[in-house]
Amino acid sequence: TSEAEANFYAYQVCTRSTVPAIRFSGYFSILGHVLSNAQRLIPKEEYLQFVQRIRPEIIGLAKDTQAYWTAKYSPVVGAVQDWMYDLYLKGNKIESGRKNYSEVVGLLISYREWEKKTNQTVLQKCIK
Repeated sequence: TSEAEANFYAYQVCTRSTVPAIRFSGYFSILGHVLSNAQRLIPKEEYLQFVQRIRPEIIGLAKDTQAYWTAKYSPVVGAVQDWMYDLYLKGNKIESGRKNYSEVVGLLISYREWEKKTNQTVLQKCIK
């Protein structure tokens, strides 16, 4: 499966858990993808307003996590790894390669739209 699909399914499973820590991990696992997409797609002022709606301790945790991994990152090894993994994904019919990770956001939006339509259809059938 694609990385986007794997992340989507992990999100779905985790956010339906009755264990709060598992639910949190489901939401937190896609936060970076959501922020990255939002920063790229919406005007800066809207993005800053969007980020301000996220609890400060969550933003702090995201920054700490990023700082931890940034400290361990080697630009040379990272560049080689990125190149190789991109080739691996493309060789396995994931045409977007490493960009596929952030495509989880599109899957989440599509799923929400599908849910809305499905719920409206069910409601309409119940009313008739």
